Amino acid sequence: MVYSNKLNKKLKATNLIPFMCFMFFYQLVGCSHEPRVAEPVIPNMFDVQRDIASSKKRSKALSLNNINGGITFECSAKESRFLKKEILAYFKELNISRNLYQIKNTRAHASQNSKLNLNLKPKFSRLSTIAFKEVPEFSIQDEDVTIPALNNKTQTVKTVSKKEIVLAMMQTGRETLFTQDQCSLSALKEFIGIRQNIATWGQNLDWYFPEHESEWNPKYWDQGTPLKTQKLGDSLTDLFLNPRLYSIGCYTAAKMVMVQGLYDYYNRINPNEEKIKKIEEKLWSDNDPIVNLEPGHAWDFYPKMTIEEKSTPGKILTVEKKIPYNHIIPGDWIYMFNAPDIMTVERGYEGSNAIYLGRNRFTDYYNLHGHSYSFEELIDKVYQWRNKVFNRPADNKHIKPLQKEDLYKLAKTPEENGLFIDYRIYPERL
Repeated sequence: MVYSNKLNKKLKATNLIPFMCFMFFYQLVGCSHEPRVAEPVIPNMFDVQRDIASSKKRSKALSLNNINGGITFECSAKESRFLKKEILAYFKELNISRNLYQIKNTRAHASQNSKLNLNLKPKFSRLSTIAFKEVPEFSIQDEDVTIPALNNKTQTVKTVSKKEIVLAMMQTGRETLFTQDQCSLSALKEFIGIRQNIATWGQNLDWYFPEHESEWNPKYWDQGTPLKTQKLGDSLTDLFLNPRLYSIGCYTAAKMVMVQGLYDYYNRINPNEEKIKKIEEKLWSDNDPIVNLEPGHAWDFYPKMTIEEKSTPGKILTVEKKIPYNHIIPGDWIYMFNAPDIMTVERGYEGSNAIYLGRNRFTDYYNLHGHSYSFEELIDKVYQWRNKVFNRPADNKHIKPLQKEDLYKLAKTPEENGLFIDYRIYPERL
């Protein structure tokens, strides 16, 4: 990922992934334009009642001490006691029943600190976070938020609730850890708020897919580089308020949603000049703000990446690996990999970048599918590319309908002959 500014411009202009430089440059967009058509009926992978019953049986073999993951604060004993009271009050404010989760306090390993851990109760341990809105006990409802609109106006939209985000964070199998200066309720609220804002901006997208070169509104952008004569926040927001002035691939689209969710949170929702300055310094550190947002090793499953490319640090995003397929938190950036042999795949169909919006919905950058895909529909879309289904009306005869057991297989990693990379990309904490 270390290359000249001149090459940067060329790559952004053609939507080519910066580090795929072997033989040809390959797009990491994997979302080539398809006309909107009626989708075939695809089975639902998640049976909430079955999974709850399975969890209840499993919970008998689990104790409070052998459940891993969830939300963890590693702080001083005094901080932990104070935090516990604050968190209980905050969860009550979010209408999260005390019957849904459990808290335990332990001594942190090899330190004098205390660990405060919050998990969903064992009876929910087999539930997928993707299906949480369907769980009656959770009583999850969408949340109204206000975002900017054209002509300096605002609009109210429905988005994933903070409650759903917190419940997903408390599910077992994945830990969100807060330590040192992050040992506070405000740090937790920021983490949740940023994820909610990413999901909010990831809804109702309507960009063009570039048939050849990318297109950017020249009032704010110079082919993928924001103009320094404009405020960065205005340049980013214009992408979402005037989407038909932009033609971008879905790798770039995913990055734009992530950076907008983070920047807008500290610029508008929870104003913080110090953190905005820090974000801008990181983005402009190489004079190319939308390059290297995520660490290079986020793509180390691609062949022929060099050690130097893998070691490139991310400016504002981090990556977490070896995450179960059914554990996705709203605001996560995921990747479906469609390339068992990268050199033989149609360019633009190597895989699909998507951001989880909560409520079993994922980004639809070009409004080809009513602004979102379910997890099952996303798997089906990428899988059908292997059958040369690039244009559904024209290639309809090549579609191979998937059964539920097929979806489970494809939700596994490429090493297991599936599609789903077990990585999650999301903003680092500032």
